[in-house]
Amino acid sequence: MGSWFDLHVDGPDAAGDIAALVVARAQVEGLEQVFSRFRESSELSALNREGGGPVGRDMARVIRLSM
Repeated sequence: MGSWFDLHVDGPDAAGDIAALVVARAQVEGLEQVFSRFRESSELSALNREGGGPVGRDMARVIRLSM
């Protein structure tokens, strides 16, 4: 998506902190697969390339919110 981010966790134990970071990173990667304009394989790139088509849940939500 062309964005930088930092993930910070301050939990009661290191193992839980690491697990939370792994989950958060996976969620960011999932959003990247939907919304990246830089990845040819992303949903957004496919929509741009094809001029429309069916969209997934996250894309539909962003479209609804933007309207």
